[in-house]
Amino acid sequence: MLMINFMKKVKAVHCGHKTYLSGEIIAFGQTRMFNLPIIGGEPGFCLDCYQKMAIQCPWCGQMILPGDPITLYKPEEKPVLLTFPEQSKIFSLIPTRLIGCGGKGCCESKTDIVGIMSTKGVPHVSPGAYDFLELNTIPHVAVSR
Repeated sequence: MLMINFMKKVKAVHCGHKTYLSGEIIAFGQTRMFNLPIIGGEPGFCLDCYQKMAIQCPWCGQMILPGDPITLYKPEEKPVLLTFPEQSKIFSLIPTRLIGCGGKGCCESKTDIVGIMSTKGVPHVSPGAYDFLELNTIPHVAVSR
């Protein structure tokens, strides 16, 4: 059994920074406890880099981190809740789909979750979701406002 010491700093594989394996991520006025994903016994990125990768849900304002479930609603599907904060991301322009969180107050149904956010700034979307969401070109590029 692999034993992990969360109180010892380790070097992240991709960014090269020293980091704890668990800690707080603070973004958009919110604080969230976060355990770094461990692959092959080491984290890919440090807590600070994960914090910089955070985007904000355009519907509820919650932080979305790599590994979080995401939705891709059209603005007209939820116009009352749309706030479109500065750190929101657009997934596709035609049709317009915004990357949103899978949180209880935001996601209407767990069947609306179509993928997870990645460390590259674009979500991993289930292949079957492209037809369901009427997305006609692959790949889509997430862009910041």
